[in-house]
Amino acid sequence: MRKDETPVKKREFSLLLRGGLTIGAAVAVVLLWPQLRPLTVALLQKAALFTTVLDMPGGALETLRERYADQLLPEEPQPVPQPVDEVPEPANEEPPAAAAPEIPEEYRGKITELTMTGDDSPAYIAWKGVRLRNYTGLTAAEVEKVLAAPSRVAVDPALAEPQILLFHTHATESYEPYDSPFFDTRNSWRDADNQNNMVAVGAVLASGLEEAGLKVLHDDTQHDNPAYTGAYQRSNATVKGYQKQYPHLQVLLDIHRDAILYSDTNIAKTVAWVDGKKAAQLMIIAPYDSGTLGIPRWRENLRFAVALAGAIEERYPGLCRPIFFCSRAYTFACGDGDLLLEFGTNGNTMEEAQYTARLIAPILAEVLTAGKE
Repeated sequence: MRKDETPVKKREFSLLLRGGLTIGAAVAVVLLWPQLRPLTVALLQKAALFTTVLDMPGGALETLRERYADQLLPEEPQPVPQPVDEVPEPANEEPPAAAAPEIPEEYRGKITELTMTGDDSPAYIAWKGVRLRNYTGLTAAEVEKVLAAPSRVAVDPALAEPQILLFHTHATESYEPYDSPFFDTRNSWRDADNQNNMVAVGAVLASGLEEAGLKVLHDDTQHDNPAYTGAYQRSNATVKGYQKQYPHLQVLLDIHRDAILYSDTNIAKTVAWVDGKKAAQLMIIAPYDSGTLGIPRWRENLRFAVALAGAIEERYPGLCRPIFFCSRAYTFACGDGDLLLEFGTNGNTMEEAQYTARLIAPILAEVLTAGKE
């Protein structure tokens, strides 16, 4: 543990529960405390805590713990590369960002900037410039065999009907209001205003795809409001409704943001520098199914994830975190082109997340239309 890290105490779980960020992790500690206390502390202090764990089916967390306990290695933070040379002012100069207001000392927390790229440990699989963080029982050789075949997920720009659906299982996830080294510990990082939550990120991605000539549906339903529990069941129902109405849908993208929490006074934001500006790092989540999750076509999801991440990394190195390859259902059972996209963390700003959405939109369009134009 670094000297600047605050040990996690039981009282700190109040923030996790109040913010709705790591209920799955808190429940694991409450139910299994003394046996798992060392592992839980390590995870909370050093690992990315994914908000999507919260809504997993009953018993899934325990199953994952038992099956992959020896593989849950903490992801070490890496320093953010700073631009070496002064970046020239853009032609259309943006107004300066508003200064963050002073936060009372008793409510002031620290935001740590990270660029997560993975490493060469066995926890990661490297494939053509892309890293996968492997949370499955597959070996690297077995994963590489799957990836040897190209992605077949594609759309036809000439087709009149929409083939891409963007939606939000956790629409009310939000960000920090300012790019600042500090945050207000009273922030819940939830907002029902669609101008300030994940719907606003999805809107930028949808606009970029449309500018590339693709027809897109963007559903702004807040599946996590008013109740967070059951959000995935509700978003699955929404997706299936669209599939019935639009049978040509090929690509289903669930737009989220991650959360990285070391303690109740120390969170992290993931950034990459692109053209002299901070962009929220993108993390793609892809599924694995050993036969128990009802995702028989998980291989196509994975190939699509790797194709997209590879194209993004080729254009903007460091913009993607390692792909999160895991045994979780989410909404992946709906089709071949299903991915869960995490735009930054709760420590990022909306501007950083939307910037990433603008950057990846034309790349996503190119990946989906390769050979079709």
